[in-house]
Amino acid sequence: PEPPQEKLKAAIKLVQFNSSGRHIFSPGAALMPIAYADNSFVIHFAAPANPFGTPVTFETLLEGGNAQWSSVGSVASTAFNRLKEGSYIFHVRPVSGARIGEEAILAFIVRPPWFRTPLAWSLYVVSALGIIVFAAWFSSFLGHREKERLALLVDERTCELKASEERYRLLNAELEQRVGDRTAELGPP
Repeated sequence: PEPPQEKLKAAIKLVQFNSSGRHIFSPGAALMPIAYADNSFVIHFAAPANPFGTPVTFETLLEGGNAQWSSVGSVASTAFNRLKEGSYIFHVRPVSGARIGEEAILAFIVRPPWFRTPLAWSLYVVSALGIIVFAAWFSSFLGHREKERLALLVDERTCELKASEERYRLLNAELEQRVGDRTAELGPP
């Protein structure tokens, strides 16, 4: 009789964040949302097996990233570098010879950087609208101020013209007076 085969099952043991130096032991089926600054990390896993039997290798799959199973060999860890924001599900399964074991799953979300959050986009829209409104107001303000300046200039020039017209009338009256006086001096023809 053949010896009974033990059940082959993967387990996620540790998540190690490179940037912050944090470690999460036995994370369970899901992680809390991960800050964008911690988007590079290593997941360590294991599968109990008979040390005298066929060696155990591992295959991994990342839903939301590379959607294909890939072998990592007997190395019981995989690293992710600079994951984009989004939802992911990490799968790992042990393989012993032709036998595929039960997989372990770890769901996680990588939050976007602050400048791509909904709040930041709202601030961008409000700022853009504010700039447009300010530009329209400033243009109107400058136009109104220029109209006032031109109105003052027209009033000033009009006063100057009236003063010049009065001076020309006085000069014309004086000239007519001189012409009249000269004509009177010369006498009748």
